[in-house]
Amino acid sequence: MTLSTAAIRALTARESGDPVVMLMKIAHPDLAPDLRIAANTFGDDIVSNGSTFRAAPFDLEWPTDSEGPPIARLRAMNIDRAIGEALESITTPANCTLYIVMASTPDTVERQGNKFEMRNCQWDGGFLTADLTQANFGAEPWPKYRVTPALFPALFR
Repeated sequence: MTLSTAAIRALTARESGDPVVMLMKIAHPDLAPDLRIAANTFGDDIVSNGSTFRAAPFDLEWPTDSEGPPIARLRAMNIDRAIGEALESITTPANCTLYIVMASTPDTVERQGNKFEMRNCQWDGGFLTADLTQANFGAEPWPKYRVTPALFPALFR
């Protein structure tokens, strides 16, 4: 999926009247409604595809090319302590989806990042910090099955 011409112009311009906004959905079976936040100024909630993303400025430090699995670092303002208290109530990692939209056309998703797991959540009265990770397929055994006497006894007679 490529970015639209308007999104490329907004990202490369020195100033833009139509900003690019990052949206984040945090989903978990124990969270009654999913948490939806927008990296936007306070009071400027964004409705995208029928869902309201609450304005809560956040920063995302993207993963680097290192030997380990890719880990992005999230730092979000803990508005009304609702985000931190909700994440404190769960015991397994939450799933996180990132969306990039234009402020003028929030129903058109420019880019989407799926299958992030939110781990190492910490929060205080002001900020929430967490790691966003994805599955490390480099650590998976390959091939899936090895030809051994236990799995393939007829080959070893």
